[in-house]
Amino acid sequence: SYMTHLNEKSEEINEAIINAGDSSDSFVFVTDTHNVSNEMRSPALIKYLLSKTLVNKVIHGGDVIGTYNRSSYSANKAGVKKDLEGMFRFVENINPLGKLLTVRGNHDVCSYGTAATVYGLTNGVVRSMFMDKFNPSKDIVLNEADEAGSYFYYDNNRSRIRYIVFDTTDTASSSGETIQGVGNTQMTWIITQAVNTVPAGYNLVFVVHIPVVQNAASDSSWTLYGNVRTLCDAIKHKRNGVVINGVTYSFSTLRADLLMVIGGHTHGDVETYVDGVLHVSTSSDAHVGNSVKYSLFSDSKFKGKTVGEISEQLFDVVVISQENDTISLIRVGDSGYSRVFSLTQRTVAVGSTIQLPSTGVASWQVSDSDGLIYADTGHTPNIPIPATTRISISGGGLVTGLASGEALACATMSDGKTRKFYYIYVQ
Repeated sequence: SYMTHLNEKSEEINEAIINAGDSSDSFVFVTDTHNVSNEMRSPALIKYLLSKTLVNKVIHGGDVIGTYNRSSYSANKAGVKKDLEGMFRFVENINPLGKLLTVRGNHDVCSYGTAATVYGLTNGVVRSMFMDKFNPSKDIVLNEADEAGSYFYYDNNRSRIRYIVFDTTDTASSSGETIQGVGNTQMTWIITQAVNTVPAGYNLVFVVHIPVVQNAASDSSWTLYGNVRTLCDAIKHKRNGVVINGVTYSFSTLRADLLMVIGGHTHGDVETYVDGVLHVSTSSDAHVGNSVKYSLFSDSKFKGKTVGEISEQLFDVVVISQENDTISLIRVGDSGYSRVFSLTQRTVAVGSTIQLPSTGVASWQVSDSDGLIYADTGHTPNIPIPATTRISISGGGLVTGLASGEALACATMSDGKTRKFYYIYVQ
């Protein structure tokens, strides 16, 4: 039942937070609710978890709005009304117990343009909705000079983590079609006002809607978000003379580490490490009757959603442990796995071996990790595992380096509910 599941998860979440140490942080991450296509039980489930656990933040990863034809706002008015009413339920349930931070998704542009076009809503109006109503916390920092800007940062001064929230669809074409990408105005502000001003002793988490790595065989995210990945690499490796959107920056004196980039959009559980940076996505909370679309390592745990059952809604509770160098995503909902990511780089030479922790592991899988191609919602859900040219692994967790580059090792644990991921660099 829901209550049994939630009570078990509450205990698991509290234990994970306590074990994470003094510099830990945690939040609920729910995304792609597409409220018109959602039974909308998650606001109440999240409220219950907030009341029973040490979690005090919720990040909505975007795509509040459903999918509509581009005819007119009046034709889609009833659906948009349900979308907004669903988001008000999140605000009402979460606001008394914790902070709500909301990312703008590609469906949330509503107007599909910078002026009043097919939906009759301007980007400025959407920005007001998201930044004023759907981000009720008053301690987020915005670019006040950008009237249509839906990007910001938020500081947790106890755990010393700065969350930088991107708008991954911040422009539109002359015909009003949403364009995926991060433009000059946003990128300049994020670098100069959010990254370069981070206080000493803080680390960074990037929050996006559309992942900035490749998401589908026909997807162009790898090209469109190259500027964001360049920024990720520059922060991670403290580079000098980095050119982003035609401007040269230096990050050599930046002391902050980039812990991860987290997003949604793909309606799947995906994970990879690119240039040493963890990129992770959480499946959609919407679309009753559909499966969790896919995972890099799909199996029977990725199953359909049934009204009234535990699988109906889906979100993660993220626990960041800077002391243990791990990030855990605890799955709420009976589809997919809880995931634990090691932030420690493990290095192996070609032809040499290293041992990964193997206690409690039922099986291992491996993959090359930079620039992976994932299936998207329009593609076959259970995709083949990508190339495994860089490492091999024994049943006991012994990794052999095969070719230089980045790789990912996935351990499915014997509890049948958890997976652990390790970043391997082959030199």
